[in-house]
Amino acid sequence: GTVYYAFAIAVLVAVFFDNPLYVMLAFFPVAYGDGFAALVGFNYPIRKFKTMGGTKSFGGSLAFVVATSFSIMTAATLQFGLSFVSALSIGIILSLLGIALELLSPKGIDNLVISFGIMAFLLIARIA
Repeated sequence: GTVYYAFAIAVLVAVFFDNPLYVMLAFFPVAYGDGFAALVGFNYPIRKFKTMGGTKSFGGSLAFVVATSFSIMTAATLQFGLSFVSALSIGIILSLLGIALELLSPKGIDNLVISFGIMAFLLIARIA
């Protein structure tokens, strides 16, 4: 997982160097969402369930959605000048997509699946 984390950010920065907003939008779910999901899921494992990637919890999944939405909304508003409503909407959409990708990804490659899956979505939808 740790190697894929570094690999994902390196590829995103190399390919989308001229579009830091896209890099941020694709990477914050892994950087903040995944980290907070692990922290909360470990300490407050509210209702565990099995996925392709192992055992998850609703507490961790909720933490993923909240942390991802908040981090994207904050950075998109402050750093990139998006309106609060636009940034919050993007944050919610990408956090829900990110948690779906997290729950569907095989164990160990969630960092790649989430980052590249969200980037593919951004490119197809032209969201930002």
